[in-house]
Amino acid sequence: MSNDHRAEEFEAALLAVDRAEARRIFMRGVDTDGALPFMENMVGLVLERIGLAWEQERLSLSQVYMAGRICEELSLLALPSSHPDRKNNPRVALGLFEDHHMLGKQMVHAILRNEGFLVQDWGKLSLQAAVDKVRLGSVDVLLLSSLMLSSALRIEKLCGTIKAENLPVMVLVGGAPFRFDEGLWREIGADAMGSTASQAPGLIRALTGGRP
Repeated sequence: MSNDHRAEEFEAALLAVDRAEARRIFMRGVDTDGALPFMENMVGLVLERIGLAWEQERLSLSQVYMAGRICEELSLLALPSSHPDRKNNPRVALGLFEDHHMLGKQMVHAILRNEGFLVQDWGKLSLQAAVDKVRLGSVDVLLLSSLMLSSALRIEKLCGTIKAENLPVMVLVGGAPFRFDEGLWREIGADAMGSTASQAPGLIRALTGGRP
């Protein structure tokens, strides 16, 4: 079966909120491609299509939300939850910035935990909530995922606050807008950008001089 056909089948199952069919397609893809490659490539592609359709007002927000929730549930089946020797140096936090699409954050969280990182999950963040949390001084690297361009652009205000107040926090961003425009992360003042979830551990080590 071609990748295009698999993507069409999976997208149709998600939009129909057909959990059984979505799971069948998902697990078949995991068995064929491996969990992480399938989730990063096929599932990521489908959710980007759904997000774009919402931006073009062809889908409702509830459809986008349910598609993300189903994929999040499936991701928990495919990726192990934690590593026994998690480290807290550097201090890493992860958040979904002004969006409802949880899969990307869930993937990054699972990968980091299984590489030994102890991750603070800040959940869904508004701009003000993100500013308030970084001001507490409990994090060295903040990873933010955003599906919509409007949300990605608002990260610039957070990065501006961090720099204006000399807060010792580095911001690593990811999500569809940053893959579509590879220079966007620099424009908003972030410290790095990851195209895939699997890049997160290496980018954190690069930003922090090799820790942990």
